Amino acid sequence: MIDILSLNEEKILQLEQSQIDRPFTTKEIIHIADRLYAHWKYDYTSKYKPNFHALLKGSEHSDEFFYSDVFLASPNIMKIMAMQLVRLFNESGLPIPNWIVGIPKGAKELGDEVAKILQTKSAVLEKKENKEMVLISDIVEGDSVLMVDDFSSAGTAIRDAVKAILAKTKVCFIPFVLFVLNRRETDKISTIAGDFIIRSLAKRRVNQWLAPECPLCKMGSIPIKPKNPSKNWNLLLHQSLLTLLPPLTEIHNKYERIKTCQDCVWEQWCKDSGHPDTFPLGNGHSILMCVTAIRDRLILFGNPAKL
Repeated sequence: MIDILSLNEEKILQLEQSQIDRPFTTKEIIHIADRLYAHWKYDYTSKYKPNFHALLKGSEHSDEFFYSDVFLASPNIMKIMAMQLVRLFNESGLPIPNWIVGIPKGAKELGDEVAKILQTKSAVLEKKENKEMVLISDIVEGDSVLMVDDFSSAGTAIRDAVKAILAKTKVCFIPFVLFVLNRRETDKISTIAGDFIIRSLAKRRVNQWLAPECPLCKMGSIPIKPKNPSKNWNLLLHQSLLTLLPPLTEIHNKYERIKTCQDCVWEQWCKDSGHPDTFPLGNGHSILMCVTAIRDRLILFGNPAKL
């Protein structure tokens, strides 16, 4: 098989299923994620302050994150990972299930691809505005169901999916879930239907801390949601570029009273970022707000030389 670890982004996006004749290793999965800019890891050597780290769905903080939407964005990678998951399923020796459920939103298309390869039906789960999952497909009582997801972390999505399916009909769940990557300490997820074993193409334990215990916060790093807003992902990936900007503290020290965007040396950037005219931050304009403004422009142009 082709040497995956030698491939750059361009070559990875040209990969075809016919070139893959064995399961990927964890190292290869992470290499693909790295080259596709779908993997971020905190730089403990960075001298830029403040810097940023990941705030997860469950409010935990982390120094590493995998972004499934970015990882699976290319159709060839989607199909290759689906085939890898089918290979993993076939190792179980179980008959093909009646339904494949791709967990929304990140793994919906991945589930569709797995169902297409297995020549079975793909069920539709929708996530409502209140984040509650609802089963749309008419699954017949007693049908077998296999759940497919992208990257496992807290297991919340799997528990919600099981709850949504059982709220509509009684099914026979395949007792494991297929994942591209397992980030959990354990290999099982407990639900109202019992425990599901995690079967994944790769496993990578990711550090997670509760906010009061987060060592990155204690180092002055700021937690942000990696995917919301979407520009946060670029910030995490490219925050090292901010070291090329002038030191903000030195700039602010030149001003005795900086209370608003209009008083700030980065005036236009602050305005363009939609900041309010004043901030309830005591006597000074927040340096962090300026960093946010600079971040927005950095992400927009992508090159500090253009700033």
